[in-house]
Amino acid sequence: MNRTIVCPHCNQPSFTFWQKQVLAPGRKKRCRRCNAMISVGRARFLPQLLLAAAFPIVVIVGFLEFGIVGGVGLAVLMIALGSVYQHYVVTLVVRSTP
Repeated sequence: MNRTIVCPHCNQPSFTFWQKQVLAPGRKKRCRRCNAMISVGRARFLPQLLLAAAFPIVVIVGFLEFGIVGGVGLAVLMIALGSVYQHYVVTLVVRSTP
């Protein structure tokens, strides 16, 4: 996917889909246009943390209840949900400016 995401500081296209996917509140990425340090908002990222915490439990229950296919299916579903949530709901915020 080659979508470009705009920087919240300069409003110019600066980030790819995959660059946003790996961001977290403690992890910053420099905008290639304005050099501002960009991260994701803490409040909207909280459900991602809860999803990550529930991931092993859901996958283990999937394996126990539905076998290998169910466990793998639930793992893929949770990863897809987290990715969609990160892309469409979690917002980029400016952490520091140059």
